[in-house]
Amino acid sequence: MKWVGEKMKIHITVGTPHFLYKKMQNHSAETMLLMENTEQAVLIHETNGASIFNEPRSFDILASKGQLIHEGFVVMHHFNVTEEGKPLFEYRLKDSLEMLDTQAGLLAIRCLRPLQSRTYMIVTIWDNEGNFQKWKNSKGYEQFQLFLYKDSGIDSIPNIFSNPSSISTYYTSAKED
Repeated sequence: MKWVGEKMKIHITVGTPHFLYKKMQNHSAETMLLMENTEQAVLIHETNGASIFNEPRSFDILASKGQLIHEGFVVMHHFNVTEEGKPLFEYRLKDSLEMLDTQAGLLAIRCLRPLQSRTYMIVTIWDNEGNFQKWKNSKGYEQFQLFLYKDSGIDSIPNIFSNPSSISTYYTSAKED
């Protein structure tokens, strides 16, 4: 796992699959990932430059491993962190990534710090949904969650999270349906 800092960015937008596919095709030299689920289509743009989207949700990439590929199962884990909890969350996140890094079927990870909100994201790409479910039902996942959410000890800050975390899942798509 490579701790990146603030040089690389991810910009995210939503839209119809057709619109986002065309956007991706018009910017084929850019690193982009199109994904969808039954509710929406999402396009991710990874760059060290400006966003090509009109109104993106933008993030600094804190940590990165692997490439954004167009075949797989994508999990976006959203963490709503209080302003005063951000340093502690990033510290815990950095220390907890080893628990995730070696999971079977894990192809890529992006740990993202929001630029205009308080919702951090961990984006993982798996070779298939089954390997994600194995991880989610494992002791390793339980330990990962406990480490991120622990609230005791010298570094305890009450209310580090403003809301419960959530997960959204997608399948990647490289072509228009």
